[in-house]
Amino acid sequence: MEEKIFDFWLCNIAGIGNRKIKSLLEYFGSPKEVFSAKRQQLERVENLREKDRERILSCQNLEEVKKQYERLQKKGIHFLSVREETYPEKLCCLCDAPYGLYYKGRLPNSLVPSIAVVGARDASFEGKSLAEKFGCELAENGIQVISGLARGIDISAQRGVLKTARGRTYSVLGTGIDVCYPRQHIEEYMMMQENGGVLSEFPLQTPPLPYHFPMRNRLISAFSDGILVLEAGKGSGSLITAEQGLEQGKEIFVIPGNIMNPKYDGSN
Repeated sequence: MEEKIFDFWLCNIAGIGNRKIKSLLEYFGSPKEVFSAKRQQLERVENLREKDRERILSCQNLEEVKKQYERLQKKGIHFLSVREETYPEKLCCLCDAPYGLYYKGRLPNSLVPSIAVVGARDASFEGKSLAEKFGCELAENGIQVISGLARGIDISAQRGVLKTARGRTYSVLGTGIDVCYPRQHIEEYMMMQENGGVLSEFPLQTPPLPYHFPMRNRLISAFSDGILVLEAGKGSGSLITAEQGLEQGKEIFVIPGNIMNPKYDGSN
């Protein structure tokens, strides 16, 4: 448990992401050693700014870290580091696999087929109806649905899953695990914790910053065995997810549409 506390601490230092964590561990060997680091040692670590060193030194309070971890557990939030045996195998193939994951509910079952469903936020009525139908039918055939809780195609597919008796759907968030974004999806966010799970690589209370969503998309594709694209515009986040999926060796399924409709420029 002590090692996990230090993993948790390392993942919660503001401004210290995967790249800097990697540099710290290459130099110190373990999160516990980073926790005990002195300024002179931190000055020898690549990729660290003075602001980073100050943040590390200012939060080397073990009792406070333990209290934070206890609060996490009381909220029903699980934390898992890449060093643990139960870390999702599908993420291990990523060159930038998140060092830590936060989740509520469960993580996707690696032994059960999974499909990511992605598409436009400003989807048409037909697109949302089709996404819901696919979500429902995938679930009824024992397939997990991975998506991002976003408006439009994402949430429509996940609602389709939640309408079934035993469907499982998982949302990868671009926020902290305790931040439901958009807020109007709070009902589905809560339901997924009983019928799948919600997960994030970002620390608690992290707001929905624009650059978080392309990062989130690589996890959506990594957790899936295939990606279904509906109503993807040119240069959209859905296309980014599909491209990342191709790089990861996933199968890509696309529903084509009207060539005169810009909502389908990416899909077509």
